[in-house]
Amino acid sequence: MRGTSTGLAENIAGLLCYVLGWITGLVFFLIERKNEFVRLHAMQSIIIFAPLTVVFVSLNYMGEIALEIGTFLIVLTPIVWIISMVGAYQGKGIWLKRTVEKTSAGPAANVAGVLCYIFGWISGLVFILIKKQDKFVRFHAMQSVIVFGTLTIVESIVIVIGLEIARFVPINVITLPSFLIFVLGFLLWVLLIAKAYQGTMYKLPWAGNLAEKWAG
Repeated sequence: MRGTSTGLAENIAGLLCYVLGWITGLVFFLIERKNEFVRLHAMQSIIIFAPLTVVFVSLNYMGEIALEIGTFLIVLTPIVWIISMVGAYQGKGIWLKRTVEKTSAGPAANVAGVLCYIFGWISGLVFILIKKQDKFVRFHAMQSVIVFGTLTIVESIVIVIGLEIARFVPINVITLPSFLIFVLGFLLWVLLIAKAYQGTMYKLPWAGNLAEKWAG
């Protein structure tokens, strides 16, 4: 087996990427510098369990349907967790296809593309500023800014209008639109992270063409 930055066997390090879900995935992604197998499992742990964590948190705002969704996830999550750890321990278990293309700033292009979306338009803006020549990364950074910046603006408008309406009519008109925007943003977030990790310049309608044009 190949060596790792931690000194652990790569299959053990790969397994540990999943022990505390995305948290240990993030830890190993940051400390592992030379073993691609471990880094891929770390990124896979983040991509799988971070969205699941967001969904679990959002169940508090879903009302009655939360019970059905929560029951399904309570069954699904441990199964995915166990399969992922067993696969890593066996030296396998990479579910997500990927390309490994080095960028001018160091990390693989697909990983940099993923990072463009991690914190929405904020991380997209950061990568626009630091990536001056990498077309793949700049495209994903620009698409992140356009997509999640637009959703943030729409969400802000909904809140302002809802608060104004609430001054005259005693009803809550914010919760449902805000929840729908959240669901849309979450689904787009997962989709775009997965596509970037696969090394694809995946273009959303309107936003993708605009991002490609503005990225240069």
